[in-house]
Amino acid sequence: MTEAHSGAEITAFVTRIEAPEGVDTQVFTNWLVQLMMAGARFSGFWSGEMIAPHGKSREWSIIQRFSTEQCAVTWKQSIERQRLLEALRTHTNGVAPEIFEDISSGIETGGSVATAIITDVKPETEE
Repeated sequence: MTEAHSGAEITAFVTRIEAPEGVDTQVFTNWLVQLMMAGARFSGFWSGEMIAPHGKSREWSIIQRFSTEQCAVTWKQSIERQRLLEALRTHTNGVAPEIFEDISSGIETGGSVATAIITDVKPETEE
C-alpha cells in the first residue's frame, strides 16, 4: 500500500546481496522477488526496488521503504524474512552469500508514485 503525505519522512531498509559465483541467475532473481514481495505485505510498506549488478559486480540491492523505522525493523526481524534468507542457501549450493543491511530513517518524501515492473531477459542478451 502506498500513502501520499507530502513532506513526510520515511525509513529505507537496504539489503545488498552478493550472488555467489555459478548461482543460477533465474532462480536467484526469483528468490529476490519473493523477498521483495514478502516485505511489501508488512505494515507500513511504502515502496521497493531491486537494483541488478552492473559490470563485473555480483551485488544485488533491494531497497524497501517503510513509514517508520519500527516497521522496517519488524520486517527485518520477521520469521518470514529469516526463512527466506535461510532458503537462499538451497539455491546457492549451501554457500551463504554475503549480505549487508542498513536502515536509514528521516528520508523526506515529496509525494508518492507506485510502480511495479518485472521483466525477463533472455540468456545471452543481458548487455
